[in-house]
Amino acid sequence: MSVSFWPLLAAALLSTLLTFADGHVRFVCPKPKSLTSSLYRRPPGSKGERQCDGKSKIPPADGTYTLLSPGPYTLRFEETEYHKNSPFRISLHQYGDNSFYCILLDQIPHNNEASTIGTYCDTDGGLIGGCKGSTYFITVHIPDIDCDNCYLQVTFINTDTSTGDTCRLDDYLCTAYCSMANVKIKATEPGMKNLSYCENYADNLYGKWPFTPRDIYKVKLPGLDPVTIVHEVTWQQLTFRTQLFEKGVVEYMSVCNETDNSTTHQLPLIQLPVEANSSHSELVMKYMVGEDFTVQDLQMLKAGQLHLHVTTTDGKDFYPSITLQKSLYEPGIYRQHSAPYTSAGWLAGPQFVGTTASYPIISWGFSNCSYTSRYFISQLHPTDETHHNTTLPHGVIGVTFMESRAVVTATFVGLIEELASVKFVGPDLGGAPDLVVNIENLTDQTIFIISVDASRQIPYFDTVQFLKRVEIYPRSDNPHPVMVGEFEEGMLSVIRGPDMRMVGQAVFQFSRDGEWHGLLMVRGVAAPVHSVQVFTESQSDQPDDPVLHLNKFLKPQPDGSLFGVLNITGQDSEFYLNLWLGKLYVAVVTDNMSADHSFYRGQVSVPGAWYCTSKEFGFCPVTVMQHAFFETYHKFTGFTPHGLASFVLDRVNVFYYSIHLEGFEPMETVTEVNILNGERTLVTLSSSTQNIQPGTRVFHLYGSIPGHSPEMLKYLTHGTLKVCVKTSLFKEEGIIGQIPMLQRTQCGKSQIITVGGTTGWSPNSTDISNLSIVQGDMLGFVYGATENVILLKDKDHFQRCDFTDSRPIGNKLLLSESKGTVLHPFPKPGTFYIASQSSCNSTQPLKMVLTVIDNIHHSEQYIKSHCRDSVYMVWRQAQLDKYHGVDGVAASLGGVVVGLVILSAVLLWDRLLNAESSGVNGFERF
Repeated sequence: MSVSFWPLLAAALLSTLLTFADGHVRFVCPKPKSLTSSLYRRPPGSKGERQCDGKSKIPPADGTYTLLSPGPYTLRFEETEYHKNSPFRISLHQYGDNSFYCILLDQIPHNNEASTIGTYCDTDGGLIGGCKGSTYFITVHIPDIDCDNCYLQVTFINTDTSTGDTCRLDDYLCTAYCSMANVKIKATEPGMKNLSYCENYADNLYGKWPFTPRDIYKVKLPGLDPVTIVHEVTWQQLTFRTQLFEKGVVEYMSVCNETDNSTTHQLPLIQLPVEANSSHSELVMKYMVGEDFTVQDLQMLKAGQLHLHVTTTDGKDFYPSITLQKSLYEPGIYRQHSAPYTSAGWLAGPQFVGTTASYPIISWGFSNCSYTSRYFISQLHPTDETHHNTTLPHGVIGVTFMESRAVVTATFVGLIEELASVKFVGPDLGGAPDLVVNIENLTDQTIFIISVDASRQIPYFDTVQFLKRVEIYPRSDNPHPVMVGEFEEGMLSVIRGPDMRMVGQAVFQFSRDGEWHGLLMVRGVAAPVHSVQVFTESQSDQPDDPVLHLNKFLKPQPDGSLFGVLNITGQDSEFYLNLWLGKLYVAVVTDNMSADHSFYRGQVSVPGAWYCTSKEFGFCPVTVMQHAFFETYHKFTGFTPHGLASFVLDRVNVFYYSIHLEGFEPMETVTEVNILNGERTLVTLSSSTQNIQPGTRVFHLYGSIPGHSPEMLKYLTHGTLKVCVKTSLFKEEGIIGQIPMLQRTQCGKSQIITVGGTTGWSPNSTDISNLSIVQGDMLGFVYGATENVILLKDKDHFQRCDFTDSRPIGNKLLLSESKGTVLHPFPKPGTFYIASQSSCNSTQPLKMVLTVIDNIHHSEQYIKSHCRDSVYMVWRQAQLDKYHGVDGVAASLGGVVVGLVILSAVLLWDRLLNAESSGVNGFERF
């Protein structure tokens, strides 16, 4: 919204009073610009920077920003001084640009059960995250814009100190405190460019936020029940509520500007479609300003100049006046306002949790600021036919468990009958009771979001007594489910469009060997789908990088939806690092020429803690990076380099590494990176001084070692190595991470590899180098008429280009007069020397050394369990095999797992204050 001001004189008179107000608020995550919680709204003309009025011109001195992506984002802030009934506002601003700012969420109610009493609830200049009794988690929409120097602001309006019933923020008669967090936002490819595109408040909401501006009107009818009219200003909607509809006594109802039917014959402004014997007590009528309802009509409505025309079934006509009773949640005007919250700081109540919730996303965690979520998935298939017949009903269920509730997201294709319920089935052994979600009254049963209470199921996390299966039941008399699927912990991506509407989901799971299996369903997009990709969010202003193309897995359905069974192998360390950092997204790009509706995407949730705590069955390619005395040092300084590293040993024993660290001091540099065996340096990955990325203060290193020694391979497979990053401040001990025990990928199929890529087997090719393949792979050589492919006798002959006792390899196939191809299998391991006879001694020699690695042979049972079965189901079956009754609950996979998400300096203080595990979740995410 555009910025406006009230008279300076009246505001200046209040400056002294505002200085002594004691209501405080502070961001915890993202990192606040200032650790103090006493920044207050200064009137115009006062000394010092007016930081809380959205006019800040001073960017952060150290250039530190948090990088955000468009879409839902959960903020965390804390109230350091209690003020009953005092609401909050979240807004987005840009340094140096006062033209626009965007209100992301307004009229956020206060938690009157909050308590700021606590040892670590420091108000000014202290450590943040300690106000456990007054923490708030609020999910907002980050707009799809580009902004390199923006800041988020939470404003705390102290309505309990105002002199009247209302508190108008812009006239500076309100006591208001604020906290700011510096952020960078990078738009998607079709995204907008500046804050003017998010100025319309309604565009920043995920549906019907209950506290948007509204006017309440009352209409009295002689001898009949009254009519209440709610005018929701944001949504341009009139809702008529009366018991007359249910009683079936209304035949006609309209809004008009006539007092009786004899004064004028003009048509009614709005006519309601009243149905006889309606079973509902309200009718909702949407209108468009300038079409159904003019601006003048709205002015007349608020001035009491419009009437309600009611005709009853017995022929009586009434023309009572429509009278404004009260206005609520007007922009910039605040009243005492509170709502129920959970003990951890999430909004509760029927507006946010339950099958009738109007704004369930507020109780759903998105981002690293929210650390209590666990994600479960189910791939649903029909019960009476083959799973691969995609013309029959299929579905995807995602469940996000947080505190005592579960957010259920569902996408179905091929439905042929209406549904009644989604049933999450508990175990036969006793434990978690069934969780049944009633969906028969949903307007759209093919795709929906519902938040429900799950307090009776969550205590059974990480045991075989937790929920095990999902069943979908029809509304008909058929007592059997129409779809079923296993219920397991996994990864979830909820795909949304620019209008924030959910259009589909993708769910993923690992096999024991690290294959990424999944199911994707998309429906309701605005145009034919051009491509579906998985991409990674870049750390800079560079374009995001597509890492997977999923088109080959997709099957269009008769109803226009997309269905795809995903089987993805052979990913390197960058893929896994970005997955554990929460930086992978599923993107759906359509052929729509309108940029506003061509790009849909959803973030892939971070894998759960048990992947790294279940040593027997888990798949964990990541490790935490931190200083040996990290907690002690960080407690007193607030900053220490920390992060994640990922490692992969691929099918030909190439070792990939990716290291991601943040939390550096402004002038700190990285001096060297080594792999250690004990205290001995085995390999140096980097020996030159490297600067930290400005702005984000992030260090990132990626590389591979294709020809490591047998000694190193032995250490990697036994998990005895460490990676050490030394900096200009940590010169001796360094930042340390234990490299997890690695093994080669064992599930890949034999491959055909084209030597030289698109250029082929040619001296001009820059892609020809020494190569490693697996026994059973086949090489393809495409070459010109003057070249050939010769297998030389040994290394000595290869180095001298001596073709004595050499032989051509493969079967030559003629492509054209100037091109030919050779395909040659390598069924035995060993080292082979290959060259072209005519170009072996060229300036750029056409020759290569080929290493064929021994294939790993296992029984069919091993291949099935490692390559196809999900790690969760393998773990569950193993627990069942040794289960001895209800009293013998299997051991938890959980416990505190530090660092599955990058440990931000702000959130780390939270962990230092709460080292114990969450009582309901079994682990905490950071």
